[in-house]
Amino acid sequence: MLLSLTAAAMWGVTEAIAAGVFDVVSPAHMSQTRSIIAVLFLAPYAAFRGVLHPPKPLWKFVLLGANLLSVNVALYFALDMLGVGPGATIQFLAPILVLIYVAFVRKHSVGAMVWVAAIGAVVGVGLVTRAWAFEGSSDYLGLAVGLLSAVFFATYLLYGEYLGETYPPSQIATWGFLFAAIIWLL
Repeated sequence: MLLSLTAAAMWGVTEAIAAGVFDVVSPAHMSQTRSIIAVLFLAPYAAFRGVLHPPKPLWKFVLLGANLLSVNVALYFALDMLGVGPGATIQFLAPILVLIYVAFVRKHSVGAMVWVAAIGAVVGVGLVTRAWAFEGSSDYLGLAVGLLSAVFFATYLLYGEYLGETYPPSQIATWGFLFAAIIWLL
């Protein structure tokens, strides 16, 4: 629980910091930098845990890296176009998209309280970030990029769950960010 709260807080802090430097650094460059920095921190941890070796098949992690790249760059462009509040709130529709997938594609029962919690979380993010305070150009392109960010984030969550059935979390994160960084460098 503490790690989840810490991760959520760090995610929010990085969004606010990123949005404040877009006049100097492009959203794409910010996404690239985030991937490289993540690898610098994750690789030693994965080595310590004994899971730095290349996972098999490697293509699954190339796909994860491309997804991570897409999540980050779409989020940063949404933050740049709409501002932190609207951009972050739209991206955090992803858990609702995951619930829709689980309920209607996997055909698993999703309890009413889970729906209430997911909707409450999005409303909470919106209230905390002042989602109604558009700072950028609140046009349709910004909204579309924000929704794309939510779709990429939902895909990341579902794909990460799938990989988690076979691989340890530190290996998934390390190799995912490594391939995101490599794709950016190419």
